[in-house]
Parts: sequence; structure tokens; C-alpha cells
Amino acid sequence: MRDIPTHRALCSDLLHREGPAVEARTVSVVRAGKTALEGITFQLDPGDLLAVVGPNGAGKTTLLQVLSGTLPPTSGEVRIFGHRPARHICIAYLPQRPGVDFRFPVTVADVVMMGRTALLGPLRRPRGPDRERVAEALSLVGIAPLARRPIDRLSGGEQQRMFIARAIAQEANVLLLDEPLAGLDAPAQEGILELLGRLRAEQITSIVALHELDLAQAHFPLALLLNARAIGFGPPGEVFTPVRLQEAYGTGLRIFDTASGPIALSDTCCEGGDHDHR
Repeated sequence: MRDIPTHRALCSDLLHREGPAVEARTVSVVRAGKTALEGITFQLDPGDLLAVVGPNGAGKTTLLQVLSGTLPPTSGEVRIFGHRPARHICIAYLPQRPGVDFRFPVTVADVVMMGRTALLGPLRRPRGPDRERVAEALSLVGIAPLARRPIDRLSGGEQQRMFIARAIAQEANVLLLDEPLAGLDAPAQEGILELLGRLRAEQITSIVALHELDLAQAHFPLALLLNARAIGFGPPGEVFTPVRLQEAYGTGLRIFDTASGPIALSDTCCEGGDHDHR
């Protein structure tokens, strides 16, 4: 018997069952003899919004890969609505580099329609309901007027909204985003964060890898502080304590007390990027 649902109706049914949307059970990953993740355990309910934060090399990308089913854990297991994640159509994973050639002559709507591929099958062409779902996704992320725009004419923030719309068109209930705010200016970052908040009302569970501790503290109800192992999990105000932050970031961290809690600035800007192969 297949352990993985293959029809979108099952995703809708799963959403209304009791139990966690995402569950990691003592997940560990060892690569080339090095521990990338060690004993990660947490669970999320439908509609939860989680920031995964930690220094470069902490394992953030590795964790998202394991949750998406693209990387098997060395030990432990992941369950998405009680099922193994591999090929689970209820999951949408947006990596740091989504693999789209922006020189290719396609429109925003074309890319978003790609999210329907698993639902359409290899031979069926999009029909009216598919086009309606794409229009709904574009509207939800706020770029409906850009539907016919070539993708090489999008800003960074518009690109991220397009990829999130593709996930919504896929009708995924679990959204995994790897550094979606990287390279965006402040207004574009605020727009993506506001969108993630709206997706909670749609009962979409979102897990977002971030470097920005201040944004995680201000915009996310839950945070996972990671450095190969889970140093803290829960509301950011409880997780981002000076002791835990120092444990995660070591000496490459400066902590400032503010009215809203401690703010930490990590000295990672000059390390040549996030080598999170972890």
C-alpha cells in the first residue's frame, strides 16, 4: 500500500484530521562523516508559522530538504499529516535558487500554472478550474495584474510572490521557504512577511529559514533556533534569550537589550554567503 497521497482531495481531507501538520521525530543527518542535524524534534499544527534561524552552516537548508522529502534523514523520521514526505503533493518547497531561467520567454501565469503539473498529470492540458486556481493564487499573493508579464521583468519581491503563488496553485498545505527575504529591500521583505501572515488564515503551515533574528522575533509566532541541534523551539520571546543566542552563534554575536526583548546581530556578513550544505 502506498504511504503517500497522490490526489489533491487527500490533502484537503488530511487538513481536517486531528494531529500535527508537520512532525519531526529525532531527525539526524550525517554527511561525509559530519553531523549536519542531530536529534531534531518538533511538531506544527495546520496554520502554524515557524522561523528557522541560526548561523551559517547551522543546518537550515538541510532541515528543509529533509522535511520536503528530497533528502532522507540518517536516523529519525518526518511525518506530514501522518505520512512520509517524499513526493507528497501537499508540500511545496521553495529553495534559495528555484531553478528557473528568467531569460526563458514565459509569463508569470505560466510559471504559476506549473504548480498544477502534479494535479494535471503528464497528458492533460489545463482547463477552466486550473486557470481559476492560478488566478486565485495570483490574487492572494497580490500580483494578479502581473499575470501576463514576462518573468524577466520582475523585481526580486515579485519573483518571490510568483513562486509562493505557484505553491498555492499546487494546493499545498505545507510551505517550506529557504531564505525568501534574501536580497530584498525592506518594503519587499515586509510584503512577503505580510503575505505569510495571510496564508495562516488559509491554514497553510509555513516553515521559513531566515538569518534576520529581528524579523523572526517581530513577525513569527514560533521560532526554531538551530545549530545542528535544536537549541530552542517556541515563541521567539522565549527562544531568543541571551544564553541561547550565545550558544547558537558563539562569539560572532552582539546582543542588544530593547523594549521588545534582546536583539542579536551576527557577524556573518563577511563569510562569503550561506554555505548551508549542513
